[in-house]
This record gives sequence, structure tokens and C-alpha cells, in this order.
Amino acid sequence: MQIIKPRTLSLISQTYHYRRTRLAVGVLGFFRFGEEHYLSEQEGWKTLEPLLQQGLILDTGHAKACGEFLLIGDACAPEGQTISHGSVSVRVGDTTKSLQVVGDRYWHGRRLRRPTPPKPFTRIPLSFERAYGGQDFADNPLGKGRVKNAQGLIELPNLYAENDSTKPSHHTLTPTTLGPIDVRWPQRQRYIGTYDQQWLDSIHPGFADDTDPAFFNAAMTDQHLKEFITPGCEVELKGCHAEKTKWQFCVPEYSARVFIEQTTDDDSQFLEAPSRIDTLWLFPELGMGLVIHRAEFAVNDSLGLDVKRLLLAYERTTDTPRPASHYQQQLHLRSDPVQAATQMVYEAPLKPLKTQAEQQHIDSAYANARQQLQQKKETFIAELRRSNPTLPATTPPPEASNEEMPTAIPAELIQQGEVDLTPLQQQAQTHIQAAKQQAEDAKKAAEKAKKAPQQRPKMTAEFEQTLQRRVFAQPFKDVSDSSSKNSPSKDSPNKNSPNENSQLSPLAQAAKLQQQSEYQARQSSPVAMIDNNAMPAKSAGLIRQWVQQLLASGESLAGRDLSGADLSGLDFSDCDLTRTALENCDLRDCQLQRANLHGAILTGSQLQGACFSNANLQQANLSACHGEHVVFTHAKMQDTLLMDAQLEAADFSYAHLIKLQALNARLPHSRFEHAQLQQGQLIMADLTNSRWQHATLQLCNFSRSSLSHSCWQHCSLFRCIMVDLDAPAMRFNGCKAEKVQFSNQGNLSHAQFEHCHWHTCGFRDLDLSASQIEHCVFEQCDLASTNLQKSCFKHCLWANSVLLLTDFSYANLEQCLFNQGRLNKSQFCHGKLTDVTFVSCSTTEMNTDHAELEQTQVTPQASVQSSSA
Repeated sequence: MQIIKPRTLSLISQTYHYRRTRLAVGVLGFFRFGEEHYLSEQEGWKTLEPLLQQGLILDTGHAKACGEFLLIGDACAPEGQTISHGSVSVRVGDTTKSLQVVGDRYWHGRRLRRPTPPKPFTRIPLSFERAYGGQDFADNPLGKGRVKNAQGLIELPNLYAENDSTKPSHHTLTPTTLGPIDVRWPQRQRYIGTYDQQWLDSIHPGFADDTDPAFFNAAMTDQHLKEFITPGCEVELKGCHAEKTKWQFCVPEYSARVFIEQTTDDDSQFLEAPSRIDTLWLFPELGMGLVIHRAEFAVNDSLGLDVKRLLLAYERTTDTPRPASHYQQQLHLRSDPVQAATQMVYEAPLKPLKTQAEQQHIDSAYANARQQLQQKKETFIAELRRSNPTLPATTPPPEASNEEMPTAIPAELIQQGEVDLTPLQQQAQTHIQAAKQQAEDAKKAAEKAKKAPQQRPKMTAEFEQTLQRRVFAQPFKDVSDSSSKNSPSKDSPNKNSPNENSQLSPLAQAAKLQQQSEYQARQSSPVAMIDNNAMPAKSAGLIRQWVQQLLASGESLAGRDLSGADLSGLDFSDCDLTRTALENCDLRDCQLQRANLHGAILTGSQLQGACFSNANLQQANLSACHGEHVVFTHAKMQDTLLMDAQLEAADFSYAHLIKLQALNARLPHSRFEHAQLQQGQLIMADLTNSRWQHATLQLCNFSRSSLSHSCWQHCSLFRCIMVDLDAPAMRFNGCKAEKVQFSNQGNLSHAQFEHCHWHTCGFRDLDLSASQIEHCVFEQCDLASTNLQKSCFKHCLWANSVLLLTDFSYANLEQCLFNQGRLNKSQFCHGKLTDVTFVSCSTTEMNTDHAELEQTQVTPQASVQSSSA
């Protein structure tokens, strides 16, 4: 189900059977006390995180019989004082609840004996642990006031109902607080309904038909409203904040709009269900509240799979409601593959209409952005004049424009989802089409020129002198790498400092800038920018002679332009080749062990049999290079480019590959044993038959790559993306993986996953058929809709994993354990489930037709004594 919503709304949904199959949609809105706007869901959940970690359950997702309010917090003495008696009250609309609060007291349990004086307090938690109860009291086994402690004293409750006596007695009291009641306690179980043989035969696992909807309400009945909570209703809190002894504010005056796109046998329907606020959470210590708008839809599928899209929006109750057609159009735009990216960041159509003050703020933000852009232009020209005195002083400043410039977009409005990027997208699309046409025209011209007979120029004395200057002048020695302007490396110090440049003449500065630009363009280009055919045939040999002379004399090769040279077979071991241009060079069988190639340009070079063992290839460009059996063992390759490289059977064993860019690289039969990869981009790469044993990979992306018959034994994977792989017969034996995403598409059939541990990994919709997956642990993994037919899963553990609609047909699952898994609608037809155990699993509509079920155990067993549905 695709979910479309603004970031100021959060979602909790539940599909369940109660008299019919229904989808309950809870729309959550966080707000600060006294403020009318909803917070971002990110801020809301982050603020609530400490309470959630303590075990707070906000909601189960079921629709409630009426509105209710709940509060988590403390009874507080005013302004840090200490008190022995106090009170707390909450008023929501016309419904009020008050509690008496008494400090800690102890009692001997005898009528004529008085309790100890209440101990002064600054705060007391408003929890069931402080209310009347005890281990022998079903209505509140967490409370106190019934059982004597080791000293023979009864610890009296701290919380009493408004009209209850606080004097100690043996009379049973009603425990009272403001938090949620445990679903297992009698106060809620009395509404659960009748679970007899008729329910077991015809309704199980849904709720019984005579279940009272009040079962879904979590608060005590004196916190229930007669109907539902009205947007804009007043809330008053007393005694639950040390500084705010009385807190008055209103619930934000918003109503939620909830729509679904539901598929039927013949068509799809766009439906809306009315929403009502059935829950108000109050967190005084956080100064924050939460409302839950609830809507219900009738669905046909037990898991709600007939609902393809869900759209949430909200409006002010004082505004005229938008027509449903408006939201239908938004759903269409935001689910369209072409427009979704820009539409999803523009949330205004899903949020309330702007007030006059809000629109003025937006207009002011745009005006400030345009002013800042104008100032940046003027500052840039002023800096340009200071650094280039030869510029005419009469150059006019840029004219200010009253037109709304597409680039002058306030960052705060982008974060708030208030910017429609559609015009920018259309403008960019126009430029893209024009660029594509230009590229196509250039390609045709190049192909035409290539077909024409070409003659390489003849070597002349003038060309030889130019070539010699290029080699001996070291033009790139002092330029800075394109990626190291802000973070210079100790291996490549930037000698081109501002003070040094300021001492140069304007002409020298211009030459320096030209060298810098040329180097950075060539360093980042995916193709070689030097055409060997434009050079005389003798050039390659001449450059080779000069390089040999330089090596013989001990001269450094750093920063030299050696492009187009024939350097095959030469020994560059331990040489300094920092920022050396080696484009379209013949480097076959070269020895480059321990060489420093930081920032070197090897684009388009022949590397057959070359050895870069222990070399420094940081920020080097090896794009479009080619060759077999190239050795990179123990090499340091950070920010290295390998785009479109063709390096069959290369050896990257023990290499450090940090932020490697290998888009569309062809690296079949290559070795990566014991390599370390971080933030690597190997998208659309050919890694067929590659070897990754004992490698460590973090934050790497292998999307749309070919990894068939690759071996990943004993490797470690963390937060990697492997979506849409063509990877039959992959081997992951002994692998440990966490947060690896294979989902959505991909062929991993005939894989081997023996003795692996997969934690929070995604395999949804994959083809893993006919795979050997034994002695594996799948912990909190998603294998929904995965094809696991004819696979072998002996001795596997599936813990807290999602296996909805998973196909285990004809699979062997002997001695597997499924613990707290969701196996709804999973298929085990003709499977071998001998000695399989299902513990606390959801197995609705699980199909085991013709399966072998000897010694299969399902615990707990469904029975008429079940206390929950």
C-alpha cells in the first residue's frame, strides 16, 4: 500500500475482522500546548522517544466507541515547593476528571491505628503503581494499599478518586489514574465478547460478534466523552506541572481527510471515509499533545491488500472543505512515476489553506531570498574585481529583478513542503531535452567523422617542442584536486595558496586558473579528454623516451602530462605520480607497486597485467580504463573513479575502497577478498563470478548490478542496497548482515545462505526459489511476497519476521522455528514441515495443503478459552 501524506501527519492503521473486515486508519497530529499548528512527525516522535522506550503504547490502531483522553505525567507541587496533599484535574470540553494526591504513608492495618503522616513531595507519578491495588487484585496488580510489606506495614495509595476517602480502611477502592488500562485487566476484558465453539468454527481469528467496541478504549470510563473530541475544544490542566499550575489551551482546529484507492475485480474505486478524533494524549512535562483522527473502511482482503493507495490530508474546520476531486488529483500526481518526485516535496495541497498572516510570511521569505541572491551576485563581482585588477572598473553591477527567480527559493519553505518544484522541473526538462538533442547531434557528427578516413598528423619540430614542454613543465603539480578544496589531504598538499597566487601577475593568475580548470575537468571526466588520433604516431614513443630519462635521472613524475604515451612494461614502483595525467596511455604490464597516484588521471588507459599493489589511488580517475588481471591488492582507493571501466579478473583483495564510484563498471571474475568497502557506488556493475570472501561492506549500493555466481562467504554487510539484482546462484555462506535491502525486484534463485545471520534485512518480492538456506537466522527480516519455492530451509530460525504472502511451496523446512512471525496468507503447499514449530505466530489464511506436518507444533493453540482475538 502506497501512503501519501504530509510530514505533519503520522499514521497508525489496523486491518481486523469485527462483524466485517475493516481497515481502521489513525491519523496522528502532534502539537505544542497553546499552538495551533501540527508539528512534523519527526519532531513529535523524537520528543516522545523516552516514553516509548519505557514501554508506552500509544494506540493499537482499532476504532474506538467514543472519544477519550489520556495523560502521562506527574502530580506536581507548585513552583518547586513540597506539599503533602494535592490534586490534579483534567478538563476536555465538558468532561472533567479530578484526582486527590497524598504523599507516601504507611499503615499497620488496624482500624484504631492511624497511618503515618503523609511524606511531603514535589512530584508523584500519575501511574497505576501509585493507585490502589496489589498483586492479589486483578483490577490493578501493580498498585498498593492491600498487602503488607516485610516490615508488616501497608503502603497506602497516593492517588484517589475525587470523592473517595483517603482514610485507610480494608474497603476495596477503584484504582484511578489518567493513563491507559492494560488490555488484559478485567476493566477491558469484560467487553471482549464470547469465544465459544461457534466463534472458533466460523469467526476465528477475528473478534467475536458480541464484542463491545468499548474494548478498544484504553482509558478509564470517567475519561470517556459522550461522543467524540471536537476540534478546537478547550483543555484545562491543573496540578500536573511545577511551573504551570493551571494550563489552558485548545485542541488544534483541524479535521482529517482520509482517502483510499481500492481495487475490485473489474476496476478501482476512490473512496473517502469520515474521520473523528477518538483519542487525545496529553504530556504536560513535554508541553505536547497528540490527537488521533480515526476513519474506517470496509475492505475485502483480510490484510487490506485490496487497498493500493492511502492518502491523508487535513483542513481547518473553519474553511470550506476541498472537494474530493482535489484529493483524487493529488493522489494521481503523487503516484505518477514522472511527477511523484517533485509532488511529494510539495505538501501545501494536503495541508490547510494559508491564513493571511501565513501568506505574508511566505511572501516575505521569497523577498528575502531574492535579496540575498542579489547580494551574493554583487559580492561575487566585488571579489572578482579585487582578485583581478585588470577588469574594467566601469563594469556595471547586476541589475536587480522584480521577477520571481526560480533559484531564489527559501530553504525554510522547502523544509516545510511549501514550494512547488513543478515549474523548475519543467524548465529542467526543457534543458535536458535540448542537451540530449545536442548530444545526439554531436554523436552523429562524431560517428560520421570516425567513418571518414583519418590521417594522424606528422611530427614537426614545433609539435615536438610543444609535446616536450607538456611533459617537462609539470603543469598539474601545484593544482588542487577537485574534491580536496575543503579537505586537503596530507598526501597531496595544496601549494596553490591564496598568498602565493596574490603575488603572481594577472596573466600568471589566469594561466594558473586555466590549469586548475583543465585538471579538474580531466580528473572528473568519465571519458578521456585527450584524443590519441590527434597526435602524431611517434608521440607515444617520444614521451616514453623522455619518461625513461626522467626516471633515470631521479626526477619526479608528479604533475606531468604524459597522456597518450606508450609506457608498457616500465617499472614505476615507489614513484611519485601525484596528479600525473596518464590518459589513453599504454600501461600494460607496468609495475606500480607502492606508487603514489593520488589524483592521477588514467582515463581510457590500457592496464592489462599492470600491478598497483599497495599503491595510493586516492581521488584517481580510472574511468573507461580496460585490461585483464590488473592487481590492486592492498591499494588505497578513496574517492576513486572506476566508471565504465572494463577490468576483467582484477584483484582488489585487501584493498581499502572508500567512496568508490564504479557506475556501469565491468568487473567480472574480480576478487575482493578481505577488502573494506565504505559508501561505494557499484550501480549497474557487472560483477559476475566475483569473489568477496571475508570482505567488510558498509553503506554500499549495488542496485541493478549483475552478481550471478558471486561468492560472499564469511563477509560482513551493513546498511547496503542490493535492489533489482540479477544474481542467481549467489553464495552467502557464513555471512553476517544487518539492514541490507534486497527488496522489490531481483533474481536470487539457486542461492546458498548456509550458516548466515540476517538482521533487519529486506527480501520482499525477491525470487529465491530453489535455494539452499540452512542453519540461518532471520531476525526482524521482511520476506513478504518472496518466492521461496523448492528451497531448503533446514534448521532455520525466523524471529519477528514478516512472511506475508510468502511462497514456501514444495520447500523443505525440517526443524525450523518460526517465532512471533507474521505468516498470514503464506503458502506451504506440498512443503515438508516435519518437526517445525510455530510460536506466537499470526497464521491467518496460511495454506498447508498437501504439506508434511509430522510433529509440527503451533503454540499457543487456538481454543475456546482464548482471551484475545
